[in-house]
Amino acid sequence: MSMKCFNIDKFHFITAMSDHMRKNKIITFKKSGSYSRLLTKHRNRWREAKRIETNMSETHNQLTDENGMLNESTKQNNLDFNLIPGMEQFNDLIDDGNLILIFNDFIKRVQFQSITGNHRFFMDLQKWTSEYRISQTALKSLITILKTNLELNMPRDPRTLMQIPKSVTILNMKGNGQYWHQGLELCLKRSFNNLTMPMTISLNINIDGLPLFRNSMRNFWPIVCNIYEQPDIPPVVIGIFHGIGKPKCVFEYLSPFVDEILPILKSGLVVNGHILTVKIRCFICDTPARSFIKGVVNFNGKFGCIKCTTEGQYCHTSRTMIYPDLNAPKPMDEMFREKKYQCHQVLDTPLAKLPIDIIEDVIVADSLHLLELGVMRRLLNGWRTGSLTSKLKWSTFEKNEISKFLCSITFPSELHRRMRSLEFISLWKGLEYRYF
Repeated sequence: MSMKCFNIDKFHFITAMSDHMRKNKIITFKKSGSYSRLLTKHRNRWREAKRIETNMSETHNQLTDENGMLNESTKQNNLDFNLIPGMEQFNDLIDDGNLILIFNDFIKRVQFQSITGNHRFFMDLQKWTSEYRISQTALKSLITILKTNLELNMPRDPRTLMQIPKSVTILNMKGNGQYWHQGLELCLKRSFNNLTMPMTISLNINIDGLPLFRNSMRNFWPIVCNIYEQPDIPPVVIGIFHGIGKPKCVFEYLSPFVDEILPILKSGLVVNGHILTVKIRCFICDTPARSFIKGVVNFNGKFGCIKCTTEGQYCHTSRTMIYPDLNAPKPMDEMFREKKYQCHQVLDTPLAKLPIDIIEDVIVADSLHLLELGVMRRLLNGWRTGSLTSKLKWSTFEKNEISKFLCSITFPSELHRRMRSLEFISLWKGLEYRYF
């Protein structure tokens, strides 16, 4: 029998061999040995050919007519290899007898078609696992059930299904911690994996500290961003610093993010063949983090005002820094980049590399520190201790009545934090000051 044509039974046998190789992740054959020895080695796979035959409906329709009989292309029960979809390009290889390359490409094509067909199912399963926080043990049991009963071509290990990386790159910072960078490009491609047209988005970037434990100085400093035009997309984590206190060097902390986003801002991202144009809308930080990323004097410094170029004066009565000049000129982006404000600027900042307005695009005020942790906390402490004026100091009876009332308040289920008595006012959070 020539190598150009195969018996129809051998075609099913070859199909069964390919399915077995795909299941057992056998990508290459050993080049040693003849074709007959290869058939002998896999002769016990013959029973699987009957099951595979039902899955090859497309090829079966090409081989038979409406009555289920072989058509004119398969005369005398011989099958032309050209009838297998996508195999016409291997005519020269077949004539030379190089079947190993044919089998390898056939297996890869079958694997690709199977993965493409199940891609939507895999994405939904990944989303379901993340949304409901399914453990890997439970997910592995579910995968076993699906593979056994539905005969799905899916990985056995849940780590492969969830695309968990085998290794994570951790950067050791010279100062006091470590930094993990996930990357903005990866986050955006995951968020817009169903992009069907060109789009322009604006990013709100947040940087802040997050304590991990009550009795430890170790904390997280994540770099988080969300998409202003699509608030339904949850925020994504670009990178996380872990260490004692805040990062010592702002360049080590922000350089991976800045170096990655620069080409994205310039050229955009290609997602599903469409251009995703990315812009930075603003940086949202609290007052300490804002001073840190800009490399300027802290908010309570003599030249710490980030709204204008006024010079502060220390008030011994209130023991605070005040800024009496209300008509001082505002800072400008060009002069900031040229380091004209030497008393205000302490360190260089990697944000100067970005095409943004460092003065306008970095939010200069937030309600949490101005109202809740600012004015409201100062008023409550003044009324409780009499530091504002002795005439407005609450009596012991008044403080007890206020504490009882606060503890008796029942909030709706959407508000998760309960009010505490005035004895714990030093431990109050911003929400408690807001509720008061």
